[in-house]
Amino acid sequence: MNSGLIIPDLVASDKTEAITKLVSGLFPNDYQDVLESVLERERMMSTYSGHGTSLPHAKTVKVDGLTYAFAKSNDGITWDDEKVNFIVLTLSPKGQSGPHVIFLSEIAKLLSNQEVRNELMYASSEDEIREVLELL
Repeated sequence: MNSGLIIPDLVASDKTEAITKLVSGLFPNDYQDVLESVLERERMMSTYSGHGTSLPHAKTVKVDGLTYAFAKSNDGITWDDEKVNFIVLTLSPKGQSGPHVIFLSEIAKLLSNQEVRNELMYASSEDEIREVLELL
């Protein structure tokens, strides 16, 4: 699994801006196609998963393996009618269906744990966040 980005304090006004920051952070020079894939998936159905968490995801030719980016927003980001503090963007290769489904299930389960969410809220650096998210 490829981890390219952890943002300890993402500032964004809404989900589109948040997703754009995560995707452009992973692909600084060429992110439009990936961004459109993620936003298209989000238009089909919101990826808000409860507990102040959103799990945007898409398939793309830009990655060779499962790739994720994690962001924490201390102030919360408006995501449809909810406030989101944790975003895990997941990208998987086109034509591959198994690994990202398993990963999304595991991360959703992990972030449904109140203790984990509390630890993440107190984490202030990439290293502290990685320590809490040992799974990743």
